[in-house]
Amino acid sequence: MKQPAALHYLAEAVLDENRLVDVRLHFQDKTWSMWGRAGLNRELALAESRPPQTLPVLIGSGVGAALARLLESGPVAVIDREIPLLEATQVREAFGDHPLVFWLDAPDPEETLQRLASWRAMQGGRPLAPLPIPIYLRLRPDYYALLMRRMQSPQLCSKACDPGQADAAQAPGAPKIRLPRPLLITSQYFLMGEVIAALQRMGVEHRMLDVGAREMERQDFVQMVLAAVREFEPDFALTVNHLGVDHEGVLMDILDTLRLPLASWFVDDPRLILGVHRNVVHPLVTLFTWDADTVEPLRASGFRQVHYLPLGADPTRFHPNRANTGRPEWKSDVSFVGNSMVEKTARRLEAAAPPPLLARSFPLLAREYGASDFSSVEAFLAHRLPQLLPDYRSLPTPGRRLAFDTAVIWEATRRYRLDCVRRLAPFSPLVAGDPGWRNLLEGARQFRFHPEISYYSDLPGFYQRSKINFNCTSRQMKGAVNQRVFDAPAGGCFVLTDAQAQLEDLFEPGKEVAVYQRPEDVEDAVRRYLDDPEERRRISKAGRRRVLADHTYERRMAKMLSIMAQTLA
Repeated sequence: MKQPAALHYLAEAVLDENRLVDVRLHFQDKTWSMWGRAGLNRELALAESRPPQTLPVLIGSGVGAALARLLESGPVAVIDREIPLLEATQVREAFGDHPLVFWLDAPDPEETLQRLASWRAMQGGRPLAPLPIPIYLRLRPDYYALLMRRMQSPQLCSKACDPGQADAAQAPGAPKIRLPRPLLITSQYFLMGEVIAALQRMGVEHRMLDVGAREMERQDFVQMVLAAVREFEPDFALTVNHLGVDHEGVLMDILDTLRLPLASWFVDDPRLILGVHRNVVHPLVTLFTWDADTVEPLRASGFRQVHYLPLGADPTRFHPNRANTGRPEWKSDVSFVGNSMVEKTARRLEAAAPPPLLARSFPLLAREYGASDFSSVEAFLAHRLPQLLPDYRSLPTPGRRLAFDTAVIWEATRRYRLDCVRRLAPFSPLVAGDPGWRNLLEGARQFRFHPEISYYSDLPGFYQRSKINFNCTSRQMKGAVNQRVFDAPAGGCFVLTDAQAQLEDLFEPGKEVAVYQRPEDVEDAVRRYLDDPEERRRISKAGRRRVLADHTYERRMAKMLSIMAQTLA
């Protein structure tokens, strides 16, 4: 922060045995007690005065009482460039990296307004509610009072909000900005919790329709979808991994009749999902994929609109304040959380029921596929093991071919994970996952085992208890990165991950994330970072800053909504 040149007040921190008990502001021959009862009550009353359905903008952070109260209901912008006051109150230290606080301290009012307009657009374009702590208007009227007047004016700036670029606010006289309203359709809650939470924080209207995994008569399904569309009037439907989209194409027929676009965000390989669906290629369908390597193959298969949208993190769930929620038995120098893929592979191979030659060649196929750059099993066979291609193509249904593809990928992942995790043995690692790990690592006494843990209730605290959170990426993504690479840094935790081609577009390796190149490098990398706690702290802090800036689910949904708004135009 750049300190104003003219300092015409004095901020005094009052301590009692090193505990901050008051902040006194000496200004214009008067002294104010900012932590007195009257001051605290004024801040709380200010927070309660915020009009509904608005974005609060605090002019001055005060002692943080108003800020803490406003954060209970969503994001808050704070305009405060008073370094002596901030140092005395410690508010910036307490809330500086809070994911829902947007700090503004530019000395130029116009720059502050521009950044505020960007934030407003990212939050869905709701009206701003300036909430001034009165003393700030007196401290610097040419700055805070000016901003107050400008925010109260309908002419905040001269451009319309674009949630994707998020660099301007609503034009004078333009209608109120409304981002597209999605109808969330799913048969499972997978990732929908993060999507819903992000939409709520952005103030975007949405409705969820859970069609369930149960069998349903066609007419009942049609009536349920039609009723949801009639009541909510969405701008588009949204699914994750096509969950909720039936294989027979009934939902696509409904959406086609209604001319309602469908957006589907794939966070697993779409080629392992779309092959069992009918009527899947349609002009109304827009695909988003977490893996940039799948964009061109999807376009080549006929989809007109395909966009790269990587995973992200929910920094309200993965947050440093979870440090005290981890269980004592989770404490470790190194930990790994993940499935052994033993049972998963067996089930998919059984479903595929491959002919004898393909079954006998399965171990070789999986090993060679895992070591290759191919993402498609069929393409790999065509180029590397063409003698097996006729047997593969003899599988009679798309479902059995997809089951075989999945079995190959899961077996390749099992082999790769086992190779990487075995190299953690010198550090007595904690492995949390399914019982398959005990069988794979039988006799390896250096390992501690823990049952599978809940992503939502356990994992945020689990990451906090490990000095190194180890990551080795599934072989279903040869270039993309998985959820752990975002979640662990969001919580301020250290993650050591394998090098993936797309990682460098998301983080700066060595500065924002720690990377090893090959399984053979794992032991040296772990030893290096265990011996350098300061480097771990530095990388963890930088990684968290990057996640909060670029990789939250609010960012992902803002980009999706921007693209869908253009599609609907």
